[in-house]
Formats: sequence, C-alpha cells, structure tokens
Amino acid sequence: MKIKLIPSKKTLKKCIKKLNATLDSLTTLFIGPENVKGIQRNPDELNSVLYDARNYIESSWTKPQQNAMVALEKAKIRTNIVVKAVYDFMNVPWSAYQAKAKNLEVKIFKE
Repeated sequence: MKIKLIPSKKTLKKCIKKLNATLDSLTTLFIGPENVKGIQRNPDELNSVLYDARNYIESSWTKPQQNAMVALEKAKIRTNIVVKAVYDFMNVPWSAYQAKAKNLEVKIFKE
C-alpha cells in the first residue's frame, strides 16, 4: 500500500533549492561574500552602510556634522530596504515552504 505524498519529495527539494537561493540573496544584503581578502566597501550591504554611519558619528567629539547626518540617513534608508526584503521573504516564500513541509507525510518504514 503506497501513500501518495501531498507535496512530493521532488517538489519539496525544488522548493528548498529556491528557498536557499533566496536566503543567499538576502544574506548578501547584510554582508559580503565569504573568503574575500582585503577591505570591501559595498554600498549595497547593510553592514558597510552602518559601519560608515557609525564611523562618522564616533569620530566627532561634538554634535554630528553634515557628513555624519547624510551617512545616518543612508543607513536608515538601507535598513528599511533590507527589513522590507526580509519581511517579504517571511510572508511569501517562507510561509509557502512551511505549508508544503507541514503537509508532507513522512514514511518511516518501508511497506
């Protein structure tokens, strides 16, 4: 007696591959690729933008100057972009994956 799996194993594997690709692209929004030598400054990475803003703010003993305020504004904008990307991921691809995984019937024994 064979039980038909609601989402097949192949379907789930494809879904996991897509999910991993999406997670990789989300990771690049935060930090750069691994095993890269030297100082990397990428204006698309949240980590770099936050570091720049922190650097400007900490380097002054007085009220933050215009450059610090611009860097802080860039950090806010980039943070909002990254937060929206993570929010969108959690609402669409992740919830779809969770639904497929919950409906998966796991066979422990061969019949």
